[in-house]
Amino acid sequence: MAMHRIIRRVQANDPLMREVWKFGCGQSSHKITSRHARLLAQALETNTHVREIGIMACEIPSRGIIAIAQALCVNQSVQVLQLPNNPLNVEAVAALANMIKVNTVLRELKLPRCGINEEGAKLIAAALLENSSLTVVDLSSNEMGRSVVHFAPVIERNKTLLFINVSSNLQLSPEMIILIDALGKNVTLRSLHCYCLTSSSDTGMWAKAAYVVARNVILQSLLLEIDDVPKSP
Repeated sequence: MAMHRIIRRVQANDPLMREVWKFGCGQSSHKITSRHARLLAQALETNTHVREIGIMACEIPSRGIIAIAQALCVNQSVQVLQLPNNPLNVEAVAALANMIKVNTVLRELKLPRCGINEEGAKLIAAALLENSSLTVVDLSSNEMGRSVVHFAPVIERNKTLLFINVSSNLQLSPEMIILIDALGKNVTLRSLHCYCLTSSSDTGMWAKAAYVVARNVILQSLLLEIDDVPKSP
């Protein structure tokens, strides 16, 4: 559906408009402009029927992401936000982090392949410590690097998250162990997906994972993606 038609239906608070989906697929004709994003954001502020927003690979400008994030600070209906393959700079991530802090309706946040860097990871992790509604967070295939350790307090303290995916972000064995150790203190998380650049013979990490899994009665899935790096002689 063309973006202007989507916006009109959201503005009209169409009760049949439960989902906003837009796939860019790298085509310039499917890009979402700042103007379109701002109009959508304004409509979302008062809309009471849209439950899911999925805007994939539409190259939304930073100002557009910020406008949508600000609208979701007041929106009371959207429960799922997916923005995969949309580049997010620090300003856009900061706006989303602020939304995470105050939004009490959103249940799922999926931001894979958005180029979120280490500073962005810190912002999102800090915001998740203040959130009490999200159950699913997907931050896979970003550029968070060693800043994934900032999600350890989230894993340890958050009482609503059921699924966290930080896979395909460059991290090393020490960071992985910190996340797994935090998982041992969590009483609600059911699934954690991570990535680690390490040696398959790293017995310390595997021992820690085995120890936590054996004692965690809530955990249903612990996926550890390993890029095997042979140990130096």
